[in-house]
Amino acid sequence: MNTDATELKSTPVGALYCQRNSFARSLATRIVSVEVPAAAPAPAAGGKKKTTATPAPSAVETRLVVLEDTVMFPEGGGQPADRGTLTVGGTEFKVVDVQRKGTTAIHTVALPSKEAGELLVPGAEAETTLAWARRLDNMQQHSGQHLLSAVAEQEFGWRTASWSFGSEWNFIEVAQDMPDVPAQPITAATLSALESRVADHIAAAHPISVSETSTTTQTRGSSKALPADLRGATDLIVRTVVMGDVDANRCCGTHLTSTLQMQAVAVQPTTERVRGTNTRIYFAFGDRVRKLLAASLARDAALTAILSSGAPEFEEKVGKLVEASRADKRKLKATTDALAMAFVQLHLGSTPADASEVRRYHAEDATSMDLLLAMSTALKMREPEMTAVTILSAIDEAGAGAVLVLGPVGPALTEAIASVTAAFPTARGGGGKGKPGAVSMWQGRIAGKAEAAKLAEFRV
Repeated sequence: MNTDATELKSTPVGALYCQRNSFARSLATRIVSVEVPAAAPAPAAGGKKKTTATPAPSAVETRLVVLEDTVMFPEGGGQPADRGTLTVGGTEFKVVDVQRKGTTAIHTVALPSKEAGELLVPGAEAETTLAWARRLDNMQQHSGQHLLSAVAEQEFGWRTASWSFGSEWNFIEVAQDMPDVPAQPITAATLSALESRVADHIAAAHPISVSETSTTTQTRGSSKALPADLRGATDLIVRTVVMGDVDANRCCGTHLTSTLQMQAVAVQPTTERVRGTNTRIYFAFGDRVRKLLAASLARDAALTAILSSGAPEFEEKVGKLVEASRADKRKLKATTDALAMAFVQLHLGSTPADASEVRRYHAEDATSMDLLLAMSTALKMREPEMTAVTILSAIDEAGAGAVLVLGPVGPALTEAIASVTAAFPTARGGGGKGKPGAVSMWQGRIAGKAEAAKLAEFRV
């Protein structure tokens, strides 16, 4: 190959082949530069980072490759980076990430072998192939977000402050602060109306195009500042994505060519309040909607078998089950409280103990902290002016020990807690503090089985 490496130059972000032709799936190009990634500092003793870099252990060795041009989009504008392959000299390399540094797209390439790295040299011819399913999904979500935000702002008065790309659902974070459009309340009904209006625009098949504009061109969202590393760049290309007569928005991402390619939209009827006054609206476009519907239908089928009813009766059926569960919990609590009081009467005496006495009870059968807590509640109900210290303990089914020390805050309670932690070194717990004389409780757990087994014989 007759190539002068000094003539090689990378295409700046903004004019990349993937941005000029978002439906292209491959591109023949050449390597401009190759670098070994800088090793991350290894942690030193005490958790502090070393000041000198040392090679970080990695299952796969990588290289940072810059190409003359690329079919893979570097992460930016909220859109994730593409994935794909780079073929050089008949050897295929996986592209595991693409990032932007200034206006340069940098591909992180995994080496299939150490020897394969010798093929990656400036001037080498390379075939880039895009992971198309990922790109199409990225474009459906990204172009869809442009349309959703435009309709939300123009017709509902909800300004998009930011957006986030998710693995299933994405969200736009909206603020109701547009001076020229009265903000409608964000309810299930208005969210449904938003979804319907976006669906109308999808069906209208508005053309989507990209034009080069200046940094001073006013579009939706143009008030947002450029990334710091792009300000003042001499080769910066500003792109505006135009969606028929519906929207024009400055954006670096790859986009569909028609709203019809978005296929479908789904907007969740529930939202999330953030930052006091902002709201997150969750949405999905394209093939994700079909997958979400398929998952929903599968859940409906499973619930139909469990509830012996169809989807229209789910709400009623589940509501009855929840109420029955709550009633059962109330009955269980009443039974547990009665049992706890009976245990207190049986094992701790029917009358309050003297202040100098330390009451002790260990549950012989495997139980949990719940019974001990119920007994402590019963004891406090019986003795609101408690003067004696009580130590309760049990061993759960896993063999771990549970300890509860209850009594008025003071020297006796402190000494009882100290005696437990001294006798059982693995005991970990907290509590037992408050105003002098007030009833307080320390709860602890003993993890060691052999140690916990000694609880039955423990006495203060």
